[in-house]
Amino acid sequence: VVDGAPAFLRRSRGYTPLPVEVPGRPEATVVAVGPELMSTASVLVAGRCHPTQHIGDVEGPDTLRFLREAVRHMMKLLRIRDVDAVACDMHPAFLSRKVAEELSEAFGAELVEVQHHHAHLASLMAERGVPPGERVVGVVCDGVGYGLDGTPWGGEVLVADYGGFERVGHLEPQPMPGGDACAVWYGRMLAGVLHGALPDQELQALLSERAEGFRRGLMEVKVVLNQLETGFNTVWTTSTGRVLDAASCLLGLCYRRTYEGEGAMKLEATASKGRLGRVMLEAPVEVVGGSSVIRTKPLLAQAYETLKSGARVEDVALALHVALAESLADVAVKEAERRGIDVVGFTGGVAYNELITSVLRRRVEEAGLRFLRHKAVPNGDGGVSVGQAVVAAYRLTS
Repeated sequence: VVDGAPAFLRRSRGYTPLPVEVPGRPEATVVAVGPELMSTASVLVAGRCHPTQHIGDVEGPDTLRFLREAVRHMMKLLRIRDVDAVACDMHPAFLSRKVAEELSEAFGAELVEVQHHHAHLASLMAERGVPPGERVVGVVCDGVGYGLDGTPWGGEVLVADYGGFERVGHLEPQPMPGGDACAVWYGRMLAGVLHGALPDQELQALLSERAEGFRRGLMEVKVVLNQLETGFNTVWTTSTGRVLDAASCLLGLCYRRTYEGEGAMKLEATASKGRLGRVMLEAPVEVVGGSSVIRTKPLLAQAYETLKSGARVEDVALALHVALAESLADVAVKEAERRGIDVVGFTGGVAYNELITSVLRRRVEEAGLRFLRHKAVPNGDGGVSVGQAVVAAYRLTS
């Protein structure tokens, strides 16, 4: 239960394969293979989208085989002999793409790539009955999704309908020294976020105190700082999940991931014990090239200075959540008001976070706008295949 409403982590027995009734009932028959992690597939036929059971992380031959079997089984149940399109994620290296290419070739169907966060938002729109042609403002926050520019996105404000989207805001891009290693070893991500925000010696001292956040401890800290100076093997991300991981490490709550979402979950649990108003933090918003950028570097730098002054960890954790959620809400509400849109939705794995969801909902509703959240489809990547299928169906009919 998130902010007083049930939220699905996975649709299992009793819920799968209950369909999502797609607004406008597009006539196309579409198979969507989902993303890579925590995945499902979906089959859309006669205006109804049927998600499969939970597939899991499609990272090896066993889950790849399971994905193929689940798609074929669903098609058999629905008596589908022909397919108009096969939808997949834009990421060129996902193994799920192999299944999409095989199905596309087998049926002579069009292969449709759908951007990860657009698929998240489209799944929410379809589930909640947003009619075709109507635009919504969507806050889409998660760990990672392949962006249009080839970088990992994950803290996005989009204006979208089923046919397409415009990226109107996002979190400040942060360096990830070692790439995906930052998603496991949180000290690396903390180094990336605070690099340039603190004097070099102070940052090195802080990271040395958080040496558990590095695979090889103290000896790795200097290597990572050198990576950040040179840019070697460093990618940039707008991921909300990575910022929460860095904050968890900064506050001494979690140094490495041993299960999915560990850093963010421990940060939220700590924040739930905080007292509102004792600590005030800010995630400033700047307009860069026509897009609103939420500055997370000064946010974590403020959190560090506040900790140094003796503030309770619980109060700092709560203030971090509130500041981040308020800035996301401000960007979304202003964009909705500017464009005459009366609906703001929230989706992605971070939408399981009670604090961020409740702040967003309150700010949206205070502005007189309608707040959309999932009720029948998972917030996380288990709902992406639904959005892929719906986007592909409407692209075919446009």
